[in-house]
Amino acid sequence: MKLKTCRFIEHGIYFKQLAEDSLTVKHCCNMDALPENEQPHLIETYKGGEIDWEKLFEEKRKDREKFARGEYYDSCKNCWELQEIEADKEDYISHVTLAHITKCNSRCVYCGIGKDETLHNSPQKYRLLPLLKEMKEKNLLRFTGSLRYMGGEPTLLHDFEEITDMFVENNIPEIYLPTSGIKLSKAMLRACAKVPICNIFISVDSGCEETYKKIKGLNAYKAVMNSLKQYADANIMREHVISKFIAVLDINDNTEELDKWIAESKKAGVVMLAFDIEYSYANNVENEKYMKHLINLKNYADKQITLAGLNRDPYLPYIQKLQCFEQENKEKLENDTSSEIINIDISRQTKQQIEEQLLNIIKEKSIWNKPIINLTTEKFNKKILFFNVKYEKEITEEKQFDEILSLCRKLGFKTKLKTNANNFNKSIKESLKLSDIELLVNRKGNFAKQYFELDNKKVRFF
Repeated sequence: MKLKTCRFIEHGIYFKQLAEDSLTVKHCCNMDALPENEQPHLIETYKGGEIDWEKLFEEKRKDREKFARGEYYDSCKNCWELQEIEADKEDYISHVTLAHITKCNSRCVYCGIGKDETLHNSPQKYRLLPLLKEMKEKNLLRFTGSLRYMGGEPTLLHDFEEITDMFVENNIPEIYLPTSGIKLSKAMLRACAKVPICNIFISVDSGCEETYKKIKGLNAYKAVMNSLKQYADANIMREHVISKFIAVLDINDNTEELDKWIAESKKAGVVMLAFDIEYSYANNVENEKYMKHLINLKNYADKQITLAGLNRDPYLPYIQKLQCFEQENKEKLENDTSSEIINIDISRQTKQQIEEQLLNIIKEKSIWNKPIINLTTEKFNKKILFFNVKYEKEITEEKQFDEILSLCRKLGFKTKLKTNANNFNKSIKESLKLSDIELLVNRKGNFAKQYFELDNKKVRFF
């Protein structure tokens, strides 16, 4: 019988280890997004010993019946797993999700647990392989669905190789592994060659060693790219190995890093790429001020991935939130700038003062009604013959120019500025590629032509 329900509610189980003495059991990892008082725990806290499977399935039946009546948890209503599927009334598990949130071989700047000394790599007492073997012996586990791992770093889970081999040997049709790629798993290489849908997401987040180290806290870039290549070469379907890039403000949120990531991923033999955003942007309304910048970055990544002849995975939860934001505010995004012009002399204010001014503008006028920011610099008098001529200092020579232009770009302001173009400026190049800018360039400047060729609609000559 077909019902609008969820495969994990019907026949899923999620083992989540958060600390040494904390193991919880739920239907699926998506329920981690539910409020605490709404989360249906099959076992709230497992302390070892035998599991009362009858009691566990009694809890599953309650939620299965609830979904069959069309009564869903609020956060489940918009979940992509909620769909018309064939449902039965048998008690068994076919979709297994395993997570040990604290164990990891890197410390990503965007990970809260990586910053918590009490949690990061804390010891974990309970092993999951014996529980899975028990489920198999009692005929409660059927290998017709999926094996899904979640982070920390899944390959560091106790018995990871044995658990993976157990499911592969029993012909599981789907495996999902998000991984840093630092540790290459022999069991996953075997899975690549046998499992029809063997999805491996490797978070590269960079296009070079230097940026990788800034984000991950260690230098393992070469090992990660080697894992990416080996998994791609071994997989039945090469597109099931995905190189992932998570945009982090002020570290890798630029076109140069994206271009290098795309090129290096292609060099490793990957054909599927995934651009995503750091979760706080998607979950924090305060960060809406960066949304236009992230949308511009996403659109640039999409275009360059296509130009490279590669495919893009659009189904990541945070990028989907960003896309929803873009769709819901399409008209506002296209008309978010007023005709008002505010002049900012960057030679007379510090970066901090200018940032406060821009944030106050957003606070007063909202992100949808921003003025144009005309960046200027100090003027000085120069005597030519008998005349005093007023000159404007070359703006790109100001020490804080790059930071201020980058700030305007990331806060979604349209900017205007004038340059002699005697020196090529990377921040101007980035704005021409990624944001809304009106550039007035000295036609005689050495790099005037290069700016014009980057975007002839945004550049005018004087």
